[in-house]
Amino acid sequence: MVVFTVIAGVPERLSGATPSVIVSDPATQPAWAEGGVLPSCSSATATAEPPSRLAALASELSDYGAGAVVASICAHDDTQAFASISAAIVRCVIGPGACLPSLREVRSDGTVACDLHETLPARGEGARHTRCAELGAPGTYELVRVDRATDGAGRVLDREVCRVRQLTRAELLGSDEPGWFWDDGTAGAASDLPEYCAHTITLRGTAYVIGAEVSLECTQRLGAAPPALTALGLGERCDPTEYGQPCPGPLRCDPLLALCGVPCTAVADCRAAGLPNHACDDEPRGPESARGFCVSPTCSS
Repeated sequence: MVVFTVIAGVPERLSGATPSVIVSDPATQPAWAEGGVLPSCSSATATAEPPSRLAALASELSDYGAGAVVASICAHDDTQAFASISAAIVRCVIGPGACLPSLREVRSDGTVACDLHETLPARGEGARHTRCAELGAPGTYELVRVDRATDGAGRVLDREVCRVRQLTRAELLGSDEPGWFWDDGTAGAASDLPEYCAHTITLRGTAYVIGAEVSLECTQRLGAAPPALTALGLGERCDPTEYGQPCPGPLRCDPLLALCGVPCTAVADCRAAGLPNHACDDEPRGPESARGFCVSPTCSS
């Protein structure tokens, strides 16, 4: 699991923007004057130079599917920065990565048959939020149950499990109600879908609770690879040292992973093969393999 976070000298107006936007902004590039590099941000709490190399690394990692957050150290309030970081971590956990596979059914109102749960830190452990009723606007968090466990010292720990409100398309587009929604990139400014994903979940007007455990529980099966490709052996082991060893049908042996996969030169090849949630890792595998392979973008390497 890889989540790369930077809190450095980006201007406050860029804090939380996508790494590619930050890298392309002239304000994040070093500007020289007599005495050294000019600061790129300044406030009552901090003055910092442009983090051009860190931002470039964040952008490159993001291109490969890692979670990447770049925030400003000059911000007067770090709440949003840590909310973005926690969201990136949660995406890695519930993903895979920032992406979610398709669902067989999206209801006419834009909702899906899934519940987003947050299991809060145990009561009495000093955490800031331990009760669903303390969180967000009324109706945003609903108490589902209380999980009870005993720690190594014999103490009884109670942890509340909250259901986060799922927004309908009408609520999403016609109000400012907080909650989460199934994001397929069609929600306008509210959408936060990475360019290499087909689906994800996005929060609006709220943030994941620091220290909470997050789970997405669905009553319908999340989509997977097409049965035809699975039947052919997609993801099965192969021996890349034996040049020319065939994987069945259109599949080829990925020499990096030693698995049968779908070759590609662009993400369109993956989608044409029935893998809408995959990205094309187009790095050549060696002299015998000029093409890349479709991979599921994850926060692991």
